[in-house]
Amino acid sequence: MKKMTIILSFLTCVLLSSTCEKDKDKHDLIMFTNNSSELIYVRGSWEYPDTAINFSNPALAGDFYKVAANTSDDPLRLQDTYEGRFEQFEKVMVFVFDAQVLETTPWDTVKAKYLVLKRYDLSLQDLESMNWTITYP
Repeated sequence: MKKMTIILSFLTCVLLSSTCEKDKDKHDLIMFTNNSSELIYVRGSWEYPDTAINFSNPALAGDFYKVAANTSDDPLRLQDTYEGRFEQFEKVMVFVFDAQVLETTPWDTVKAKYLVLKRYDLSLQDLESMNWTITYP
């Protein structure tokens, strides 16, 4: 009985002191550098080659997709990894929108007139060569 208690105590200590180290070869975010003087929204989509805007207005998500002027942020964060997603999808599309347009123009108009400042169509290899950072413009 005493031996069992010692073993259980040891195993408990090992489990509590161990940490889950993040795999350095896996990425759950893309950094986005906004070198413009304007506030923008950045939104990803995996529906390539369909380049239509098939998602809700990023401005409705508060600051999550917002990148301030002349700053860097991580609006393209996943719960899983980009490497895992690229096993299923060829490219990720990254849409850049003017914040003022999204906040003052009906979303149906933004979609119908394709009021996108820029769209990036990126493969895993593209992101690796860019060191997981997109720089706009």
